[in-house]
Amino acid sequence: MKRRLVIASVLLIILLLFCFFHVRGSELTGIASISEEYTATVMKQPASLTEKEVQYSLNDRQITAMRDLFLETTFTRRLSSGFSYTGPKDEYVITLELTGADGKQLDFFHIFCVGNQYCQISAPYYNLNLNLNIHDPNWQDALERILSDDFS
Repeated sequence: MKRRLVIASVLLIILLLFCFFHVRGSELTGIASISEEYTATVMKQPASLTEKEVQYSLNDRQITAMRDLFLETTFTRRLSSGFSYTGPKDEYVITLELTGADGKQLDFFHIFCVGNQYCQISAPYYNLNLNLNIHDPNWQDALERILSDDFS
């Protein structure tokens, strides 16, 4: 009986750790509320030093596709804010902002991504500050399709 209790306790701890570290995009507070009412900009710093930084202003379709990309992605929570990666990677700074008719900021997301590997999401209105690993090898390609407005 005691052995079963120990095994059940260990399994419960493993399950809780998995739930803490495994993060679905739909679990990210506030991401689902992003709509066409937001203004969105993406600053892309190409991995190549010969290419210049590019800034994109997203339209309504692109904002919706960006939200859906985050909602459909699976992440793993990182305990440290530091990260390392191999080889040159494109970096993206995504800013999503909602302002009221009076010009007052109502909501704000700041997202920093490196290639298909790393993502940091900050949303002060939701008390959200996460450092995440991205678990989708096609994530950067999907982001590039959104930026080029070439998706269906």
